Amino acid sequence: MAQPLAHPQGETTTAIGDNRINRLDRWLAITFANSDKANGILAKRVHCQECNIVRFQFLLFSVFSFCLLAVPADAGKLASWKFDPIRNRLDFKTDAGVQPKAVMLFNPTRLVIDLPGIGFGKPTITQRLTGNFRSLRVGQFDGSTTRLVLELQPGYTLNPKRVQFTGENPIDWFVTIPVPERGATTIPTLSPRPNSPR
Repeated sequence: MAQPLAHPQGETTTAIGDNRINRLDRWLAITFANSDKANGILAKRVHCQECNIVRFQFLLFSVFSFCLLAVPADAGKLASWKFDPIRNRLDFKTDAGVQPKAVMLFNPTRLVIDLPGIGFGKPTITQRLTGNFRSLRVGQFDGSTTRLVLELQPGYTLNPKRVQFTGENPIDWFVTIPVPERGATTIPTLSPRPNSPR
C-alpha cells in the first residue's frame, strides 16, 4: 500500500496502482487557470480604459481645432459699447485697431456699423431704447466682423451723411448721430446676410 506524502498545506499525494492523483498538481492547475482568466479580464479592462482615453483625447483635440478655425488668429474683440440717447452718441472700444464702416438699411430703418477684423463671440445682444431710437443690437455678422445695429422708431429716418465717426485712437471710437426726423429717404441699401444682426 502506498504511503501518503505530506504537503505543506496539508494536501496529500496518494498512489493507487499505476494511477497517481496529485492533488497539488490539480490545485496548481486550477490556480493557474483562474489566474489566466483573471489576467484576461484585467487586460480587457485596461484595453477599454486605453480606448476611452484615446477617444477623449481625440474629442478634445477636435473641439480645440474647431475653435482655432472658427476665430481668426489675429482677430480682435469688441471690448465694450454704450449708447447715450441724450447726446445721440454711440461709444465702443475694441482690443485691436479697427476701421468702422456704416450704411443705412430700411424696413425697418436702421444704421448699421460693421467692425471688420473684430469678433464678438457671443449670441446677439439686444438693448431696448427710448425716444426716436427703438433698439441697439450687437452681434457677429460673419467670421471676422462684428455688427452694431441702431434701429429707429417706425416713421423716423436720419441723414447718413451727417453720421460722424471719431477715433480717439485705433481702438476707441465714438459715433455722433444726427437727430432722427420724420419722413422717408431714398439712399441705396446694402442687403444684409441671413442669421446675422440686421
